[in-house]
Amino acid sequence: MAIKAYREGKLPFPDGTIIARLACSYVPLEEMENAFGCLQSFVAGPPKNGVQFMVKDSRKYASTGGWEFAQFNDGKPADEAGAQHLLFLPRGRQSS
Repeated sequence: MAIKAYREGKLPFPDGTIIARLACSYVPLEEMENAFGCLQSFVAGPPKNGVQFMVKDSRKYASTGGWEFAQFNDGKPADEAGAQHLLFLPRGRQSS
């Protein structure tokens, strides 16, 4: 939904948009160092700062501009309060 809205120029993003972010560290390719004598190629390494999510719901999250934010480190919520409010439950169910 977010990519379609962005491509069509429909900003701000519509309700129901979910954006995820996974930042990875860069790991040098040792094979390239051996071939070229210096580090010049890198691949994605382990995640940095966990996985972050944003969920758009203008009514439910009005106090934050319509967005709810959460971060998960090693599969666990970094902030229980924020993660509990996200829409990872089937539609129509509310978290307690």
